[in-house]
Amino acid sequence: MLDAICQVETCQFNIRAFEPGDAISFYALVQRNRERLSLYFPISMNYLTNIYRTRKYVQNKINQARLRNQMAYLLECRDTGRLIGFLIAKNFDWKKLDCELAYWIDRDYQGQGITTMSIQTLVEYALEEWGMERIYLRIDGVNKGSRRVAQKSGFFLDYIAEKEFDRGDGVKIDVEYWVIRK
Repeated sequence: MLDAICQVETCQFNIRAFEPGDAISFYALVQRNRERLSLYFPISMNYLTNIYRTRKYVQNKINQARLRNQMAYLLECRDTGRLIGFLIAKNFDWKKLDCELAYWIDRDYQGQGITTMSIQTLVEYALEEWGMERIYLRIDGVNKGSRRVAQKSGFFLDYIAEKEFDRGDGVKIDVEYWVIRK
């Protein structure tokens, strides 16, 4: 399992695995960003509706990491200890050695390169430590910020799946698959 993987001295944040005591601060992070996250993480947002359910969610992420089904991480500001984002490696295919990454960052920390640096760090870790051969991102083509993160992190647009993702509001959107290979 992964503890802190961001050890860059100029880095102002840590990437770390969930801990049981993270529920309250994670719930606060979700609440600050709920409106915009609901479009791209509708299942999680429907689940993260109160502290009790958030505790269960956090424990589930810890359990999933132990089973190597999903690896969920928090971005934490080094100076304040404040949670500022979320990363997850999921949909592992351990035979093909590929997985999907998903991510989001607190609205107050957007545009600072933190997400790009986090994704680059997690990609490097997944390729080297987990032995992944292929990593992909699924992005709404109108999400310019996520497209920039993908491009700056070395991913290339592989294909577009039409009307693949239901945002939870009944609207199905096209999904761009961005890929990086070892």
